[in-house]
Amino acid sequence: MSMDVVKELEFDKEVLKRIEMICRFACVKPVIKQGSIINIKGTNIAYVSPHITSIKRYI
Repeated sequence: MSMDVVKELEFDKEVLKRIEMICRFACVKPVIKQGSIINIKGTNIAYVSPHITSIKRYI
């Protein structure tokens, strides 16, 4: 059984700007991974992979 990426989720531009502004203020670096919707062929099962934001400290 193989998986196909049906659609990549869009990240709201305003939310992205706010996250970046807060991280600049806190002197940290955000790493944002885009989410997607994965549909499994031959079934009616779909998996939603959410956006993931990691915060890394500047050293």
